[in-house]
Amino acid sequence: MMSTSGIFTIMRRELHSYFATFAAYFIIAVFVFLTAFFFFNYFSNFTRMLYERAALSQPVGPSLNLNDYVVELYYHTLVLLLVFVVPLLAMRSFAEEQRQGTLELLMTAPISASQIVLGKYLAALLLVLAMCLVSFIYPGLLIVWGNPPPEWAPMLSGATGVLLCGAAFMGIAFGLCVFTEKQVVAALSSMAVLLLLYVVFWPAQSLGGFGEELLKAVSPVWQVSGLIDGVVSLSAGCYFMSLIVLGLYM
Repeated sequence: MMSTSGIFTIMRRELHSYFATFAAYFIIAVFVFLTAFFFFNYFSNFTRMLYERAALSQPVGPSLNLNDYVVELYYHTLVLLLVFVVPLLAMRSFAEEQRQGTLELLMTAPISASQIVLGKYLAALLLVLAMCLVSFIYPGLLIVWGNPPPEWAPMLSGATGVLLCGAAFMGIAFGLCVFTEKQVVAALSSMAVLLLLYVVFWPAQSLGGFGEELLKAVSPVWQVSGLIDGVVSLSAGCYFMSLIVLGLYM
């Protein structure tokens, strides 16, 4: 059985190296700023629509609600931001080790390659989870001050979907970063693949039939859309777990 001590040793080492440089703080700060900007923008648009309907003496109705016009749009924006943020966090995991020549030294340590990979992955994943948890504070405020507040079940399933997306993106980015020692190349190649996965379902409707179902099945956006809408399915969970395992196996 794999020892967890080696995994946590690598994880602590990676977390320390992340915060030993200014880059990690900068990436986190930019992510938090962008999430706040988009959330404020969506909420402002929703408030404006309420005022416009009130000025025209039109009933608001159930179709105009915080879940559809603020929370869902915000969660989809988080997924798009992760497409660009995750490669920036993953690019140094193995590329920097190869460039400095420390990867060979690490491989000679009394720990297995699997422990090294899992330790590095967990450290990067903790950063992504922490960033996402901070970003969830904004929609959480709507539960306290929204009138009426949004439904909490779709909010919870949507947040879970965003976290699963971040974990899957990190797994894929890790799998791609081992092929180069240049951090810029690792980041750009990971972004390109994740962006391709993000847009792969766009031509699905024009294809129809089996092609449409295939593109939807391999699209992380399509899989997470159901969770954001409040539809929890086993297939979505299996899909994201498969991406994680595939990336770590690579």
